[in-house]
Amino acid sequence: MTARGLATVGFALVVFGSFAWATRRFFKMDGPGKSTADAFIRLVAVPAVLVVLFCVGRDRASFTLWLVGILALILSLVLFWSSIWVNRTRPLRFAFCPEPPTHIMRRGPYALIRHPIYASYSMAWSASVLVSGEWWLAVVVALMVAVYYREARREERAFLGGPLREQYCDYRRQAGMFMPRPGRVLGWRS
Repeated sequence: MTARGLATVGFALVVFGSFAWATRRFFKMDGPGKSTADAFIRLVAVPAVLVVLFCVGRDRASFTLWLVGILALILSLVLFWSSIWVNRTRPLRFAFCPEPPTHIMRRGPYALIRHPIYASYSMAWSASVLVSGEWWLAVVVALMVAVYYREARREERAFLGGPLREQYCDYRRQAGMFMPRPGRVLGWRS
């Protein structure tokens, strides 16, 4: 393994390790969705991370793609930890937990993105394709992003079907699902 490959594996371990930490130490994972969440982690997420670690260690990307991928991993990590930080007093439920939402977060990255943690995960998976140079990993990315999109839509239906409906409708007009609305970033009213 090259020095760059080793460094990339180390950095990927920090990123995906952060996600794993949150799964066990930050997110509330109880109730009827716990078995689904556990199965997803064991059967999908862990094997996918192992495949990614193997691929990024092979160091087959050009320097330019690798650098863009590393920058995306850094942005993913910043987005993730800033999302955790603003929720530190009210931890979120882990995906697959069907309990209705109890509050809407609008601070930090949530001011621009409704699902910044899912966006962070999606960005990290996508960056793995760039830093590895293994284009077939796009299949893994597509699978993981599809799971996050499905869960984000489920969570949104829960907001829209509950007592926070009006507030959430207003929030949806202001913040994008996984990316900021261009008008909001540029300071325009949307």
